[in-house]
Amino acid sequence: MVYFGDNPAVGEKVFSAIPSVKEINGELMGVFECQITENLTGNELEDLRSHLIGQCSDGFFEGMEQHPIKTADFGEIYVSLSVNHYESSFYMKFL
Repeated sequence: MVYFGDNPAVGEKVFSAIPSVKEINGELMGVFECQITENLTGNELEDLRSHLIGQCSDGFFEGMEQHPIKTADFGEIYVSLSVNHYESSFYMKFL
């Protein structure tokens, strides 16, 4: 990931991190599907997780909260990807 500068090892190991949504346990969740070239250490995984959480609130998802999406069934909706810092679960799928 060229734009990941916090930890060079993560930038070398993570080829891509594609945002998406998935239904998990009956709830629509924002996820990142990451293509990696080799396994990440625990610290590298936490660095990547922190970076992606930041992107949800201040990065490329910020515009989704500010601009409506027109839907046939619900009219205009606004999407917000929030992170529950009190839950220990975090879903990440590596390809």
